[in-house]
Amino acid sequence: MPHDFKNATPIHHHINKAKRREYLYLLSLRTLGNFLILSSLFFIARTLYEPVHQEV
Repeated sequence: MPHDFKNATPIHHHINKAKRREYLYLLSLRTLGNFLILSSLFFIARTLYEPVHQEV
């Protein structure tokens, strides 16, 4: 089923309706989530680097 982007609501519409406190709360949660994802990928790569390096 294709997406119909003609009726999609732009993000700035939601940001304008949100209160400043709520916007900062969501921004901090997204930042924390992105940090946790990137740090977990870094530690997985760091853990697996040595065995892969020795195999090559």
